[in-house]
Amino acid sequence: MAFLFASLGDVGVKRLIQSLRTLAWLMAFIAGAQIFIASLQGTVDSALLARVAVAMAKLATLVLLAELVTITTPLQALLAAIEPVLRPLKRFGLSSQRLALGMGLLIRMATLQRGTWVQLQQAYRARGVSRPGMRLLAPSVRAGLRQADQMAQALNARTVSTSPVGFRPNSQG
Repeated sequence: MAFLFASLGDVGVKRLIQSLRTLAWLMAFIAGAQIFIASLQGTVDSALLARVAVAMAKLATLVLLAELVTITTPLQALLAAIEPVLRPLKRFGLSSQRLALGMGLLIRMATLQRGTWVQLQQAYRARGVSRPGMRLLAPSVRAGLRQADQMAQALNARTVSTSPVGFRPNSQG
């Protein structure tokens, strides 16, 4: 896996390191919760620890592969790949195009949010705060809401400009 990220150069290596740092916290929490719950039942043994290790390896592999795909694939190509898979959901009245767009935006916004978090960390460290921790939460949420609002405005403008004559998504009646 590291070889795939390294093949992208410095950008790939930096993204791998950032992803591993973020992923380490998530994996520690999940593994700790599994072991804690098993300890309450008195079933902590080597077999459980092996299952937890395998689960964490699978989780890390999937997250890193998803990160690799988002780095190397433009959003339009992701949408084009996701949309045909979602077509069977039309039977239930769901739009595969809208679902694909939603999934693509979710992937994009998660990447943007992580980038914002890293920038905020760097800004705090530049000010001499070595471990900003929870201080990043409020500015990160504020930046995420701002990004979501800008995305919504762009989608609204695109919908209005490409829709048939007379159709306005916010119109009454």
